[in-house]
Amino acid sequence: GRRGFPGGFSYGDHVGSGLVLAHRLKSLREPLDRFRKARGLILGICNGFQVLVKMGILPDLSGTWTQEVSLVHNDTGLFEDGWVNGRFEPANRSPWLSELSDIAFPIRHGEGRFVAPPRVIEQLTSRGLVALRYVGRNPNGSAGEIAGITDTSGMVLGMMPHPEAYLAPYNHPWGAGGPEPGAAAELFRNAVVHAAAV
Repeated sequence: GRRGFPGGFSYGDHVGSGLVLAHRLKSLREPLDRFRKARGLILGICNGFQVLVKMGILPDLSGTWTQEVSLVHNDTGLFEDGWVNGRFEPANRSPWLSELSDIAFPIRHGEGRFVAPPRVIEQLTSRGLVALRYVGRNPNGSAGEIAGITDTSGMVLGMMPHPEAYLAPYNHPWGAGGPEPGAAAELFRNAVVHAAAV
């Protein structure tokens, strides 16, 4: 099984991106923990990533659903809408990321700068929980170029870029002349393969 937290400016992001929805969904802690322990996959993209970190399920280093990282206003002060390059981290053993490497995909966010205390960044890196890093242009000033992370189980993935918006060549601004979607589509294929085996 899979659960998804999509992008979409929940509650208008009036008091902070994803904050209101995160507080409303904390009541789902028990069923989400059961689902995760049963090796069910959970994905948060863009606003969904913001919701997951503010709920505390991601990265959940302490196992207490306490918020440990955040996504705040881009350091440019602008809403970023364009394409970026990224690299999936081979040290991360999540089933979401099996055999993925470089990728191009769109971003659309005003609060995508990943921030955390240095000790948390060090834990994310040393424990192999960084899932995705920006390569080349860091569009929002994220610490460590972090564009996505997983929780300690590897079942929960959150990322700011939109892989669901690049599943076919015609999704790229160059159309058929652009790079093949590759890892964007493979991310979802990995989820299907994992769910079929659970």
